[in-house]
Amino acid sequence: MNPVKKRQKLANEQTEQLFSELDGVQEKIEALDQEENDKVIEITKHYNQQRKPQLAKRNEIIAKVPDFWLTAFRNHPVLGGLLVDEDVEIFKSLISLEVIEAEDVKSGFKIALNFNKNPFFTNSTITKEYTYGDDGDLKITASQINWKKGKDPTGKEEVSKGGKRLASDVESLSFFCWFGEEDDDELAEVVRTDFWPNPVKYYHNLVELPEDDDDDDDDEEDEEGDEGEGDEDEGDEEEEEGK
Repeated sequence: MNPVKKRQKLANEQTEQLFSELDGVQEKIEALDQEENDKVIEITKHYNQQRKPQLAKRNEIIAKVPDFWLTAFRNHPVLGGLLVDEDVEIFKSLISLEVIEAEDVKSGFKIALNFNKNPFFTNSTITKEYTYGDDGDLKITASQINWKKGKDPTGKEEVSKGGKRLASDVESLSFFCWFGEEDDDELAEVVRTDFWPNPVKYYHNLVELPEDDDDDDDDEEDEEGDEGEGDEDEGDEEEEEGK
């Protein structure tokens, strides 16, 4: 046998042996990962159950605070910018906002807004639900909001014209447009993981904002300005000596 081919064969055998061992180790790692995930899910399910009565009590107290959800929403750095003037009036009728996790944790969650009787729509509850299938595909379903005539701030209200029903071409940035969107979005995660866990801090506006770098820039400019003034002073002194 050609010595070169023999060395290649030996190298291939060694490589195959290494990858055979590597595959075995990787399977054990993946088994541990799965075991960890299963335990995390069980722990999360346990604490979700523990939180339920406390969350219900929190909503019960919040319902007695005038305009709690409107104030908390408006103080949130992301959510506050989504409310148009009409939304503000609607939010005054909001009794509670809830994030309801699926019992098995991993199949999704639902965001529900519960309202008092109001002049805008007939729904008492509007929801948006995110459901993950076994194949990992995400399905998004939302309530159809039954707007009263002339009260739809989303710009999608149909109008009758010439015997035909046409969709209004008025664009709106109303928060309630979100219930008509079926694409995956970050807003749901903001509500679920940031706003819902502690809306009280947003009501009180107890939010730490990122440090402003403008002060540092101003300090640097001041230092540069001082250095420039020093150079001018030195120049004046040299002119005096020349005289």
